[in-house]
Amino acid sequence: METPLNGPDVGPPTLERIRRAPKVLLHDHLDGGLRPSTIIELADDTGYADLPTADADELAAWMLRGANRKDLTLYLETFAHTVGVMQTAPAIERVARECAEDLAADGVVYAEIRFAPELHTERGLSLDAVIEAVITGFEAGASGTDLTIRIICSARRCAISIEASRSPRRPSAIVTMVSSASISPAPKTDSHPTTTCWRFSTANERTF
Repeated sequence: METPLNGPDVGPPTLERIRRAPKVLLHDHLDGGLRPSTIIELADDTGYADLPTADADELAAWMLRGANRKDLTLYLETFAHTVGVMQTAPAIERVARECAEDLAADGVVYAEIRFAPELHTERGLSLDAVIEAVITGFEAGASGTDLTIRIICSARRCAISIEASRSPRRPSAIVTMVSSASISPAPKTDSHPTTTCWRFSTANERTF
């Protein structure tokens, strides 16, 4: 019989030992970890019609191929679909709830999850409404678990202010950081002719 997690657990690393070990996850992307079945269901609920397939296994394989193309710009094309189904408060709340549930099930005890609120305003949601939906989902998903979960608001092109990152009905401490980010070409070399990189502006970061 294996030793409980709160006591010595010595032995070779197994999937179960790794899952039970307490872990910290920093800078994970909310829109980068949706369950394939959730993407399909939300696409149906919200009228998003651009998915490459309506089969969960095929969609998972399609997303994995996109992540393995070794080009950030091409890789980010997959996010068009996840962001595309996250344009309503109920959809965002569900994604956030399932994110917290999945992290807790994997033994994560502290997580900071990044997302860009402005990407979820195509159907009229305000920045505050987006952030509120994320926090509500996180609270529901983490309830009754050992998970503490915080958010990192990414202000693309500085379109979100520090004030907007403060949820109207939640403590400001829920927001770990506000940062600005843009994507730009990196210097080309013979070995990496199409390299693309993220550029983060630390001057616009603030912790709470």
